[in-house]
Amino acid sequence: MTTADGFAEVATYRIRDGLMRYRSGNAYVIEGGPVGIALQGTGAVEVLPEFCDLLESGRTVRSSRPPENPRRGCRRHSFRAAEAGLLQQLPADPLPDDLPDSMRTFVSRSVGFTGRFGSAAEAVRDMSHWRVLVGGAKKLADNIRETLESSWVSTEAYSAERLAKLFGATDAPHRKVLVIEAFEAGGFTPSESLVLSHRYGAFWLGGGSSGNRGFVGPISHRDFSCSACLQSARTDRAAAEPSAETAIPLGLVAGLTAGEAVHLMTGVGRNRSVNQTVDLVWDPAAGGLSSGTTRMYRRWTCATCGAPESGADQQRPWAYEQDIALPPRGIPRPAVSRLTALGGPKKVKRSLPTCASVSRADLAGADGLRTMGTLLDRVVGLRPAAGDGTARRRAPSAGNLESAQACVLSREEIPGIHSHAAWFQPDDDRFVAAGRVSRAELRAVFQSLGVPPDIDHVIAWVANLHSLTRKYGDLALRLAHLDAGVVFTHALLLGRALGIQPRLLRHWNADSISTALDLEPETELVTGIMVV
Repeated sequence: MTTADGFAEVATYRIRDGLMRYRSGNAYVIEGGPVGIALQGTGAVEVLPEFCDLLESGRTVRSSRPPENPRRGCRRHSFRAAEAGLLQQLPADPLPDDLPDSMRTFVSRSVGFTGRFGSAAEAVRDMSHWRVLVGGAKKLADNIRETLESSWVSTEAYSAERLAKLFGATDAPHRKVLVIEAFEAGGFTPSESLVLSHRYGAFWLGGGSSGNRGFVGPISHRDFSCSACLQSARTDRAAAEPSAETAIPLGLVAGLTAGEAVHLMTGVGRNRSVNQTVDLVWDPAAGGLSSGTTRMYRRWTCATCGAPESGADQQRPWAYEQDIALPPRGIPRPAVSRLTALGGPKKVKRSLPTCASVSRADLAGADGLRTMGTLLDRVVGLRPAAGDGTARRRAPSAGNLESAQACVLSREEIPGIHSHAAWFQPDDDRFVAAGRVSRAELRAVFQSLGVPPDIDHVIAWVANLHSLTRKYGDLALRLAHLDAGVVFTHALLLGRALGIQPRLLRHWNADSISTALDLEPETELVTGIMVV
């Protein structure tokens, strides 16, 4: 069956990986390998960017119902993209996958990446095949190494001799090597490590900070970029005057750089900085962090990339880029309607007049809840400080950015607080009531989540978007999910050490869980549901 546009009503599509998308005047251009189409007219510039963002996130959409905007023009453009082979058609009724393993769930649903791994341990094992060398500005380089090592990635200090030795080994063709270089107080400058990385075939990633500005990227490799062109594009980069009041936090630059590295090594992420940089500006007075991208352009005069006299057989297979401004990526907000778990409209907001709480040590007989508390206590835990190795005090929530908070839902009423749901408070090792969640509401929530009857406890991880947005601006949602990934990985690995098998749900009813916990839909985002 087809529409008046000739577009199949029942077709379900997902955008293919590795496509380049950008806006050019009144057209939206989608390119993939030798195929490229320019889409013009109604719905092209207004709708297609968000439409492609949705499809790119690993979700699918039926052709008859484009997201958020049912314009016929968007359907026509989608049909053209599908005809050109830029969209991948999926079966109309794909097999359900309600309880996939840990890392697959996180990357495919939360961050919107294509899932590859069956477990967090598999992801860690895959990253262990890489050799990561970090050099450059010492303070930022040390921050990057600390962040990577906290995510189970081993690193070494960079040296030209060490890089040459890695590729001098007998298994050199199979080695996966990433060189990360940190810059400061002058921006991106010509780099020996970049030239050597291209010579040996290693990946190279830059990251830097200077005053209130910073950047992450580009990711470079000799198979898809040229070191001379990258150096030429960045040597004139102006740096801001350093200022103690407005300096961009090194931890933020280090975290974003480490995130790009992990995405590259695991292969589950769409890296934002392949042949381009993510430019950062830190201004607390204007709301925190703003970001943009600068693309690395290939030069016609470059002997490697595009000298016309070098002959067509030596030219790169991809087309030359033009100076086209990329549209800013919109930050979607969670759409949660205020309905109760039992289906009626919510009339009164929940309140916590007494803030009833119970210590984990006082949960006599509730062994399951005490185990949940032990797991959450270890996930938040005491963190080693940089340098001297002394322990920091407990944070109110988990993750590298301390944005993830945990709420435990229990089939049995939690003793002492007269509720089936409670937030874990690590400061004094207590469970604090999340309102008076009744047995009927709890049953409805578990039913909407599809929790098996033998599961007694569920952990809901919630990100505080309000505080992240104040600090990091448009990157808040992405950082919240990345922070959740750190929490999920630690919780899954530590759970196994405790003899339990936590699992992440791939799908859940956001209305029921948000209403039961009385979350604010604009500022409190459920990033994951873990069943134990």
